Amino acid sequence: MAARTDEIAPGATSLAAAGLPPLVLEAKDALALVGSNALSVASASLAHRRTALVAARADLVAALTLEAIGANLSPLGATVLAARPHPGQQVSGRRIREVLADGDLAQGVRPTASLQDPISVRTVPQVHGALLDQLDDLERLLDVELSCAPDNPFLDVDTGAFISNGNFSITGIAVAFDALRIGLAHVAQLAERRVAILVRQLRQGVPLVEQVQHVTSATGYVTPLILAQTASALVAQVKHSATPISLSGTTVGDGIEDHASLAYPSIRLTEVALDHVERLFAVEALLAVTVIAVQTRTRPYRLAGPVQRLRQAIVDVTRRSQTTAEVVDWVVEALRREQRGDDLAEMRAPVTPPPVSWFDRDVARHDQLH
Repeated sequence: MAARTDEIAPGATSLAAAGLPPLVLEAKDALALVGSNALSVASASLAHRRTALVAARADLVAALTLEAIGANLSPLGATVLAARPHPGQQVSGRRIREVLADGDLAQGVRPTASLQDPISVRTVPQVHGALLDQLDDLERLLDVELSCAPDNPFLDVDTGAFISNGNFSITGIAVAFDALRIGLAHVAQLAERRVAILVRQLRQGVPLVEQVQHVTSATGYVTPLILAQTASALVAQVKHSATPISLSGTTVGDGIEDHASLAYPSIRLTEVALDHVERLFAVEALLAVTVIAVQTRTRPYRLAGPVQRLRQAIVDVTRRSQTTAEVVDWVVEALRREQRGDDLAEMRAPVTPPPVSWFDRDVARHDQLH
């Protein structure tokens, strides 16, 4: 087999070799290719969808923790949530009730552990709901952006006049995503505080060596304090990313381009925050399942259906790996599959790239440039 060689070829030649027809640009396609707005609006739409999925996952993971600690479920009641009828908190409360519906805790067979739980437990619908309300507002904004004509100059077809304008500015999207990261940070703060509650539940005066032994026998290779440190680092990064980036632009173009929305950087930073939040939820789910596993060995109780499925999947995946990072990646995938309704038994190992040092990255970049 002849060795492959790199060579520069005309675009038409390369497309023909790959069996691809050339792209024929139509009206306004060129602007979409060279301008940032089309990329920003498209990326914003995808990020909105992903955030909505992560927000639903937040309710699922919170339900796991409520089950694990035997939380008082009265703050989730439809009547009390309807007394402050923000749409988001109604949705969040309903989703958590549905997850827990057929378990002993929701049925009142298993007594609750306290009359009033910490704020990170009893305000889940309100905090998660705030993020859901933000997503509703963002969806309305994106509906407009996806359907409008932000041309400059704008052609008024009725008069035939070209009108110079500023409809190209998508500051609304930039501000909305800056705000969305703040909403995500509040959700992450609650998750990290619930992680602390779960770790405290596991410790309860037990020496560290016994903690590790109990937990290892229950769910595999999981160390509570390491997970708590991981959660602390993740929530710190989410909170840091919540700093508004849309205010950071500078004047370019000899002073003509003297304002930029920075919508695309705001969207990209939100994607980074979502990566951290998904891992944080995985940490919380791991600890919640660990608490459940330890408790049910001595006093069995009936778990809600989704909780039982996730518990079994997470117990299984923790036995397939020997590092915390790989376990967390497994659980991220398990949470996604449960949300989609996929068969958790068919999970495959997530692809985890090998760690690369900053030095190796710099060497690779140097090689690419030379």
